[in-house]
Formats: sequence, C-alpha cells, structure tokens
Amino acid sequence: MRYLPLQQRVYENKLRKGFNTTDVGKEVILLTEEYGELCGAQIRDDQPEIVDAIGDIMIYCLGLCAMFKRDADMILNQNIEQPTKPSIAEYLPYVGKELGHFARTYRRSNKLTAQDIDKQEELTASIGKLMSYCSAMFRAIDVDEQATLEHIINTNEARTKQIRI
Repeated sequence: MRYLPLQQRVYENKLRKGFNTTDVGKEVILLTEEYGELCGAQIRDDQPEIVDAIGDIMIYCLGLCAMFKRDADMILNQNIEQPTKPSIAEYLPYVGKELGHFARTYRRSNKLTAQDIDKQEELTASIGKLMSYCSAMFRAIDVDEQATLEHIINTNEARTKQIRI
C-alpha cells in the first residue's frame, strides 16, 4: 500500500480548511484522544468504532508526516515489536507505549513549530512505528486499510468544523 498520496490529501485538506499544520503538541493531544477512543471501543467490542479509531490515528500520523515534510512510505517502520497473538487487545499496549514515547519526546523538545522542532528524527521514528501498528491492527481484524483510510479522508474533506483543543 502507498501512503504518500493519502498523506498529500490529508495535508491539503488541513491547509484548505485552516486546520493545524504547525503545532505538534496539538497533534499529540488529538492522537491521545483517538487512542482513548480505540481503547473504549475495544472494551465495548464495538468493531466499527475500533476500525474508525485505528483509521483516525493513522490519519493524524499522515498529517504529522506532512507537517514534518517526511514521506510516510519512507518512515513506516516494519520492524516493530509484535504481540504473540495478533489482535487489537494485544496491540493496544504497544500503541500506548509508542504514543507515550512520542509525547515524552515532544515534551523534551524545544516545542517549536513542526518545521523547527529539534527532535524531528525521534518524532518521525515514533510516527513510523504508530503507523506500522495501525497497519498491523487492520490486518489482524481483516479490514481493508486503503478503503478505510479513503473513507475517513473523504469524510474529513466534507467536514466544515475543526476540533477545538
């Protein structure tokens, strides 16, 4: 699967709608919110919400790739820790651990804009791992990743309001 065309659409939509394209801290908050939604959906065993939350995490990661001017296809990290039984429940701690690492890295950074932040390499490595976990979760539940991401992007392109933090 190729992510760069999706990354470009996500970023173009952010620009067109006036959504955040510089503040990494805001994206950390939004990613954390989506992770919470994923955990809640898993507890409720709500398959459509699980799929949506995984997709939303991936969309935020694609947006961050664009903010850092990195090609998502190049930073995707296929060498991630794998749970013994690939399932959403088994992947959740790995996603949470990587999201925590991403947030800690941001907290220790100079907190400048995406273009000027001093921890870009570490941050993009975490984004690559988060994307890989999302992709693996889609495979674990046998969901068409491309179709899911296309659907979310189409929905976001039609959206008129920005989430306020």
